[in-house]
Amino acid sequence: DQAAVAADVLAGRPIEGYEDLLDVQTAFDAATALRSAVAAVNSSGDATEMETALEDVVLGLTLGAYATWSAADQAAVAADVLANRSVGGFVNENAVQTAFDAALASRAPMATVNTET
Repeated sequence: DQAAVAADVLAGRPIEGYEDLLDVQTAFDAATALRSAVAAVNSSGDATEMETALEDVVLGLTLGAYATWSAADQAAVAADVLANRSVGGFVNENAVQTAFDAALASRAPMATVNTET
């Protein structure tokens, strides 16, 4: 995680460089928060914990239709992401988004039926 935070701070460096220590600290804090959100996804022990981790705004996932789905459909998406998490976990938020999108697509037909009025 330390290397990922350092890589994020370096990748976010403006072309002209950071202006001052406050800019570096701000970038570091943002990178640390993001890594903590990914770590929460990776350490989720069950679907409920995974659902909470996936919905953390710091992680910044694009939730799409998920936000309008029933609790049961949202739980199914979280369970799918949990079941498909590799032993080493997700390397970053993009990997989490990819897994989330796959789970969302898989659950979409059932969720559509469940939300029909």
